[in-house]
Amino acid sequence: MVEVHDFRWSTPTSAIVCGASGSGKTELFSKILLHKHLLFKPEPAAVILYYKEWQPAYTHMNQNKLVNHFYQGVPDKESLRDIALQYKEKGGCICVFDDLSSEINSGSKVDFVELFTVLSHHLLITPIIVLH
Repeated sequence: MVEVHDFRWSTPTSAIVCGASGSGKTELFSKILLHKHLLFKPEPAAVILYYKEWQPAYTHMNQNKLVNHFYQGVPDKESLRDIALQYKEKGGCICVFDDLSSEINSGSKVDFVELFTVLSHHLLITPIIVLH
């Protein structure tokens, strides 16, 4: 008998995408968002992207409806909580933090340890941090 394994990520989960400039980090998380219906169980209801500088790839993500909300910079804890609560009962949300490592390291408005260990579980947030 063949044993079948389910390799999907359970929602919520946490991820770090890390690589050098030009290594394809944005392409990778774009593909994760494109195939979120296959990669997550249950599928998160929304994707929120927090970014440092607008990139052409974001225009593509917006046109293809891969991201529901775009915000420049790191949110404060209450803003993050408010948007996450909109999707908690619908399967949760993915929050991508792209190229914000300097803000994360310098007294960020959001405690990223708390985000990964507490808020993700209680608010059904799947944080994906994209770093160099």
